[in-house]
Amino acid sequence: MTKTFVVFDAGSGRIVSVHHHAGDAAQAQRRAKLLARDKKGPTDVLEVAAGQLKRGVSYNIDTAQRKLREVAKGEMGVSFAFGATGSTAR
Repeated sequence: MTKTFVVFDAGSGRIVSVHHHAGDAAQAQRRAKLLARDKKGPTDVLEVAAGQLKRGVSYNIDTAQRKLREVAKGEMGVSFAFGATGSTAR
């Protein structure tokens, strides 16, 4: 089963990268962190259950609770694609 790993800015909760991986969670987290290492500031990785993601909804990370959260219209967030590409919403 494919898992989704979200790399995010540990201070702001802004999502900087998303990785889908079918293997071991630790391996996927290492890969996600490696790919995010050139981002400014500290990053963290959160595993997200596929059932949490909704079409047409933008998200960021609540850093205090380490949870994916839906953003209100006008807030910075990322939407997840259910095909070949994704988008960033504002």
